[in-house]
Amino acid sequence: MRLILTLLASLLAAPAYAGDPCPIDFTFYDLGAPAWLDRDALLDGLTSKDSWVGISFRDAEGGVTITNVSDASPAAKAGLKVGDVIAEAGGAAVQDHKAFAERLRAIPPGGSSPLKIRRGEATVEISLVLGRQDPFIGALIDYASSQECAAVTRGDLSEAGRQAAMLQMFNGKRFRCEDAHKALAGADIAGTEYGPGDIFIVRGSKRVILANTGWASACVRAKQVDGPKLNSKKMKQVFDSLTKAYIEDRYINP
Repeated sequence: MRLILTLLASLLAAPAYAGDPCPIDFTFYDLGAPAWLDRDALLDGLTSKDSWVGISFRDAEGGVTITNVSDASPAAKAGLKVGDVIAEAGGAAVQDHKAFAERLRAIPPGGSSPLKIRRGEATVEISLVLGRQDPFIGALIDYASSQECAAVTRGDLSEAGRQAAMLQMFNGKRFRCEDAHKALAGADIAGTEYGPGDIFIVRGSKRVILANTGWASACVRAKQVDGPKLNSKKMKQVFDSLTKAYIEDRYINP
């Protein structure tokens, strides 16, 4: 009897999930640093360094196929296109997406890699020069991408859109650490209305502010997401603080 009551209590305490929400879309927007701060100087001061390419890809026969190219990214500047199959990188054959991602991660910002591309019936050789990425954003996107049911993309904004989003997240020169998500909710930024799952990120001199539009804000000390502390445990804390309530709502209202 006690066992039955215990099981009944645990069932009553469990969330009343009513459906399958998958996939849950998350789009991350890197707004950089406010105009009064030097973003490159802020990144120079970090222990962690991270390169940026600006592509999404998946396994293909004889390499990986590019599925997305971010605007104004190093990949776009190099001439990479959606549908290209990357067959070789650095003179070695590309085996799968995991091996290719590891190879890219080994190249420092500003470094380059020759690529051999299959584009339709043609073979094209391209030199890819890697850009620079905020390491916190890269780690957070990687963590989000590893979560079951999450469909993760990196969003692009025009300069006007970036500035407009930045204004929504600030009050003068002060972070909206508590309510940036409220300030962004329903805002028409450069002709586009953003909503749940759209996560905006700004790096300040001492803190990084994040906002999941309409749902939650997080303000993280920069030193807490650098070096050894830039790990999956910390990424889980940040991701959960931004998305837990939203994900639970999606299960209840898929």
